[in-house]
Amino acid sequence: RTAVTACAFHPSGRELCLGTADGSIQIWDSIKVKSRPDRVLYDAHGAGRPVTSVGYNYDGSRLVTRSADDTTAKVWENRKLSRSANPVLLAGGLPSLFDGSNCAFSPDGKVLVAGTSVEPPRKNKVAEMEGATGGRGTIRFYRVPVDASVSSTEVQEPMMELDAAAPGASIVKVAWHPKLNQIFVGASDGTCRVFYDDRLSSKGSLVSMAKGVRRKDDLSLLLESRAPQGSSGLGESQIIAPHSLPMYRDEKQSAGKRKREELKDPVKSKRPQAPEGGVKTGGQTSASVNFTQFVVKSTIKNKNIAGKDPREELFKYSEGKSFSSKAYEGDKERVLATKTAEQEEEEMKPKKK
Repeated sequence: RTAVTACAFHPSGRELCLGTADGSIQIWDSIKVKSRPDRVLYDAHGAGRPVTSVGYNYDGSRLVTRSADDTTAKVWENRKLSRSANPVLLAGGLPSLFDGSNCAFSPDGKVLVAGTSVEPPRKNKVAEMEGATGGRGTIRFYRVPVDASVSSTEVQEPMMELDAAAPGASIVKVAWHPKLNQIFVGASDGTCRVFYDDRLSSKGSLVSMAKGVRRKDDLSLLLESRAPQGSSGLGESQIIAPHSLPMYRDEKQSAGKRKREELKDPVKSKRPQAPEGGVKTGGQTSASVNFTQFVVKSTIKNKNIAGKDPREELFKYSEGKSFSSKAYEGDKERVLATKTAEQEEEEMKPKKK
């Protein structure tokens, strides 16, 4: 058993290529569950050198591998990968200081591009006195043989080389977009650069590069001419943001302190309304107590009803008033029916002869 240091899926998704710490390349079936790989190549970059990068071309017929302990990148025929296989291309001159350094194929698979690493500059006075200047990372292009039966054991030099990073920065990642036909390069200083061709590339960076520089109007030119110069002036890249000053910034609070403050806020904590104080009788809920107290306070003002029977207060409003006595006033015989509804229905029915 060994550790997996690199991984890449076939463009069709039917297989998986693994690079391991012992230097082997393993091809696994991604559909069927197996205990052994379909194809294996041991010591791809030498004994004990881990494979730190693997990748397929866009049709999956070939794959490229790279090791951080080796200065070469190797292109292999995918279907012919075995223990005795030889690389189709042996690209040299690719020093790497990062395990994630990779390679990329062109959309047609005829060109391989890879980045190089350089030692970071020494930040001391001795280096300045000696006049030491650090190099910069470059991207190198190699021509991939079209004939699959040809195997190469000789190291090939790049056919073209471009500076792709700032001084002292190394190239870590490269990607060749198949539709835009543009190369994206990521450097160790955190920058990303895009390389394109005016005739072969399409869209992408060409869209932004096609836009002209915005012309300044007369008012902008006048303001720039009257702007203060020197230490009191502002450069073109400076932006005044008053709210970003320290006096306007909110103090950073710990999570516990912020949570305690939110609990004090009844809106953020979603705390229910507490019942009012007073006498509570029976099994009423806090909501009914609040509503009852609100009604009593709005109708009976400046009266203390604590310990008193509320029915006595309500009966005072019904003295001398009767809501049902009018139905029984006057002639009760005239008002009240002498027969029930059923008896009247029986009388209305025609008698049978």
